Amino acid sequence: MAKEILLAIVKYIVPLVMGYLISLLRNYSKKDKLSQKALMIMLQSNLTNTYYEYEKKKTVPEYIYQNWANEFKVYRELGGNSYVCELAKRTDDWKIVRENNLP
Repeated sequence: MAKEILLAIVKYIVPLVMGYLISLLRNYSKKDKLSQKALMIMLQSNLTNTYYEYEKKKTVPEYIYQNWANEFKVYRELGGNSYVCELAKRTDDWKIVRENNLP
């Protein structure tokens, strides 16, 4: 009798627990996608702002360039669009200077 009661309880509880876990995973997946999208937007904004800040000078401090390159790498790994890639191509002829050599 106890075995039958236990099996009946398991029969009804396991699907409920599994449904709850699946809903948690779906919510996590949605939040993860939103977090990635937000990160992409922030990276694109920062990359664009940095580009236009140094565009006319065609000279950029080394530490700024390193940060920009690291952000660009992550942006591309997240599937960033070609807009920022075009900006990156335009930086190829920029002069990169150490901080103590800045005018």
